[in-house]
Amino acid sequence: MVPQLVFWAVMGSIVVSYCGMALWWLSGSPTAAQQHIAQYAVPAVFLFLYSAAPSAVDQLYTFQFYLFFDSAPCKVAFLSLVSSLANFLSFAIYGLVCNRRRIRRVIVATSITSLSLGLLWIPLVGLDFSNDDDGACVQLPLTTSCISVFTYTVAVRFLTSVSGMLAFTPSTVLATESTPVEHKTMSYAIFLSIIDSADSCSGWLTSFIIHRLGMSYGEWSALPNLIWISALSQLAVLGVVPWLRDAKYSVKTTEAANGYVSLDLPPPPIPRGER
Repeated sequence: MVPQLVFWAVMGSIVVSYCGMALWWLSGSPTAAQQHIAQYAVPAVFLFLYSAAPSAVDQLYTFQFYLFFDSAPCKVAFLSLVSSLANFLSFAIYGLVCNRRRIRRVIVATSITSLSLGLLWIPLVGLDFSNDDDGACVQLPLTTSCISVFTYTVAVRFLTSVSGMLAFTPSTVLATESTPVEHKTMSYAIFLSIIDSADSCSGWLTSFIIHRLGMSYGEWSALPNLIWISALSQLAVLGVVPWLRDAKYSVKTTEAANGYVSLDLPPPPIPRGER
């Protein structure tokens, strides 16, 4: 009963959020109330929806545990080390590639990359492990070659760990950029609380979907459906990004004189005499 209530609560918040932002978009010139909504509510709604979307991460981890723990527990430990290394590299990549770039472009680019790489799990889930787990292999597309299950898992685990952390990092950056100077610490804490609360909602929502799909330990036939649902849900949340962009432009330009600095603002025009 509780997962169903959470599911409909999240779905209702999505509908209300889109309708509210659409009314704000169509209402004309920004008023003071609209500026506050743009500065606080729109980033908060995006952070909540982005983190509350259903996720297949836990189920994929359980699936890998199911594949390798009984035959070779050291493989499970090795996969955890791969994820740790990938998470470390993702922060270095973010600093080199995404730092000081427009946060909305970074959100879209990293999210789509993460969703696309997450689909690489589907060929592995579709294999038949009933007879010989060690002899099974993943067929590479457009070739006659095949790669062992563990090698494929290591490669996909590394790629998805890097892209997943790259997709998560912009959320904290957006929370930082959305905080005003006069209430920076409190506002940032509120945004992080929203992200944590949304993670809990994501777990409830995912459990409801898993129950509906009839998934259980050892029965993974519906796992590809969960992967697709997770990917499409994250993609749908990106529909809020255009309002994030316009909201940030409309507010930050008016608050720049009060000390609000944003890396997402376009450079000032060059005076005619200096061109």
